[in-house]
Amino acid sequence: MMTLEQTLYIVRHGQSIANASRVMQGWWNSSLSLAGQQEVARLKPFLPANVPIIASDLDRARQTAEILQADAQATILDRRLREVNVGDWQGRAKAELIYEREWQDFMTSPEHFQFPRGEALTAVVQRLRTVMDEITDAAAVLITHRLALRCLLSDLTQNWNGLHHIAIPNASITLIQRSCGKSWDIKTVGWVP
Repeated sequence: MMTLEQTLYIVRHGQSIANASRVMQGWWNSSLSLAGQQEVARLKPFLPANVPIIASDLDRARQTAEILQADAQATILDRRLREVNVGDWQGRAKAELIYEREWQDFMTSPEHFQFPRGEALTAVVQRLRTVMDEITDAAAVLITHRLALRCLLSDLTQNWNGLHHIAIPNASITLIQRSCGKSWDIKTVGWVP
């Protein structure tokens, strides 16, 4: 049974080695850098104790959960919280991707964009919302990725044009709430202690 009020603390994983290299990760497994581990440790006092942690199964999110989990009831790894599958762009430097013909579509029409041999951005929203709808606890921590979270926020606000301008730093907290099963309200985006 769903509680009357729900709060989700959505955490972007800490800096990964690939983040530091400025490459598109997608489903590529990249571990947290030392800086990323330290960033995540700073979040701990700002997250609720004794609530479930549900994390993407990719290494950078799983490692973020491991750092945060000391106070959690249980950590659940869920592949539906993965980053967008960027297909052919995975592992490529962002600086070279701006010359791809699809880049302009990605930048100007994200709600209609699908990565070459990858995932549509709207499909990411569907899988994230499915996870959110299955949560029955009053509060939970979700650990996911920047582009996936940007897609979710764009969908919640019905403003896909702002997708690329949503600031979601590494190891940040986005807070959303709903009452009585109604629509989610965004309270905080990309907060860093």
